[in-house]
Amino acid sequence: MKPTHPDGCVGFFVDACTSDVGLLVVTTFLLLLRSRRTAESLSGKSAMRSLRCELELIEGIGLVVLWVVLSFITFGLALFVMPYYLNKAPINRTFVVDEHGNKIGRLYVDFTLAQIVGHAVIWLLLSIVTFGIAYIVYWFAVFRKLLNASVILPIDAPVSVSTR
Repeated sequence: MKPTHPDGCVGFFVDACTSDVGLLVVTTFLLLLRSRRTAESLSGKSAMRSLRCELELIEGIGLVVLWVVLSFITFGLALFVMPYYLNKAPINRTFVVDEHGNKIGRLYVDFTLAQIVGHAVIWLLLSIVTFGIAYIVYWFAVFRKLLNASVILPIDAPVSVSTR
């Protein structure tokens, strides 16, 4: 029997939850199922069927290598900004597709560097006070912040414009 979602969607993302990126995409997709009207209004006629992440493996490896190097250069301080950029990359490269596979919208995380630094400083202090234990919870707090800041843009909208 295929797993069924309360919104009537059957059998998707069975294997996607095995990785953090898969979990990120699945969670984002489930949040978007509640707002199907948003996807329909983007295209005018097509209903959203799924999400397609076009982040290539080599791009992901490049991001990880970059942040490892930055972590060594900054003596570990870059580790407090890293979760934003590692989680933001797959969301920003994810597209909403209709039942025919046509792109009808894209996800965009509307979160500025100032917001990232403000949030990271608070968690840096908490991590120091708790001897690093708060850093584990920090990853979930970052994930929540990014999902709350995610918006669906029309496929032809510029991403440099703030959507808030």
